Amino acid sequence: MDIRNKLFYFPDNPVKEFVKIIEKYLNDNIDYNYKNIHDVLIKNYTNYISGYQNQFNLQSVIDSKNEEISKLNSIIKKYEEELNNKNLIIHYYEKGKLYKLSKKIYQSYYKLKNKE
Repeated sequence: MDIRNKLFYFPDNPVKEFVKIIEKYLNDNIDYNYKNIHDVLIKNYTNYISGYQNQFNLQSVIDSKNEEISKLNSIIKKYEEELNNKNLIIHYYEKGKLYKLSKKIYQSYYKLKNKE
């Protein structure tokens, strides 16, 4: 006997069983305690399933945000590299002969201007 037969009821004549259940409901001959317990179990199950779906949705949101963060990080890295290149160009410019000459000229100019 497999687990399916142990967990679920499989009548010999399913149509007859179904009609009996419908007749019970029509004649208002039902066990309300059983019905209430059944409703509680169904409610708990749907809450569990919706919580699982919300968790799945949260995970997809987290994944999409992580993708956005990695894209933004790559853009930041590109700009940092560009900034480093520009700083290197400025450094080379400041070490050049023309810059040093102009710097000495300006220093001399300001010294002369302050003496006046």
